[in-house]
Amino acid sequence: MLHLWQPRALVLVSLVAGCAYFLMSLGIGVVYIENRVVYVGRYIEWILTTPLLLFVLLSVGMSKHYLFRRITVAIITLDILMIFFGLVAEFQSPAARPLYFGLSFVFFFILVVLLWVARKYANNQVEDISSLYKILLTILLITWLMYPFVWYVHQTLLVDFAQITEPGMYLFLDIFAKGFFSFLIIDNMVTFRKSIS
Repeated sequence: MLHLWQPRALVLVSLVAGCAYFLMSLGIGVVYIENRVVYVGRYIEWILTTPLLLFVLLSVGMSKHYLFRRITVAIITLDILMIFFGLVAEFQSPAARPLYFGLSFVFFFILVVLLWVARKYANNQVEDISSLYKILLTILLITWLMYPFVWYVHQTLLVDFAQITEPGMYLFLDIFAKGFFSFLIIDNMVTFRKSIS
């Protein structure tokens, strides 16, 4: 179901993400470990924005379902654990890093499975809302599947090349994931409002 608070929440998500990337461009939230740069600010931004993004997604697809709260809490908890262990992986030795990244990916995999299961509850909504949920879910899953790929490429490439490309790749993914997602919610909100007035 579409609610007036959803576009406002997504504007907040975009503002937080924009501020985080601006601060990181100034060197705030950036930590240097040996010959690597760790963007701690990115993980802080993700912990602040992705739970809200997931909450908006789930509220579109299943806000009236009796399992909404339980599924939402489970998914947001998995999201925070995924991000936390991704951050922990950044501070590990090269040998231990894949272990923590793997643990983060396990939480990510369970999160994806739960989002996919929640898809069937969206089928009980009005056709337009059900379609919107499925489109939003697809965008989210495709873009979020790229994050582990970028992390892996960053870990295996030459350090100099990775330091240049990795921030840009994450920035592009964040803009696409959050920006396009927000645009679709706002666009559908306007269409939905026009159709009922």
